[in-house]
Amino acid sequence: MSQAKPNYSEHLRVTLVSKGIWHRFIEFDDPVRTVEEAARKVSADRIIKSIVLVGSDKKPILAILPAKNKISYKKIKTLLKVKDVRLAQPDEVLEHSGYPVGGVPPFNKISRSSRTLVSRPGA
Repeated sequence: MSQAKPNYSEHLRVTLVSKGIWHRFIEFDDPVRTVEEAARKVSADRIIKSIVLVGSDKKPILAILPAKNKISYKKIKTLLKVKDVRLAQPDEVLEHSGYPVGGVPPFNKISRSSRTLVSRPGA
């Protein structure tokens, strides 16, 4: 018997409501993998991305930045004083954040730790 697929959107909605955070979900018929795809319904300058990384110390890092910006691995290594940083593998993303690749919100298991980095627009 197969297990029911987790409802990640509902889990996020419950989290946001419980914390009193205003939100509005924007529905897409198919998974959104790029800023350009998301920008069909929302202006690109209003989109952020949450990227799960892993440091050389094997601990997860959450980078939250404007969707059109690129990650600066050099800055992250300097800020966190780690030797190296890499993108998390899909199984690590789910394990550490509680959400699958492509669906990681800024509010997740990692964001409760001190290893969350938020980039300002234009930074």
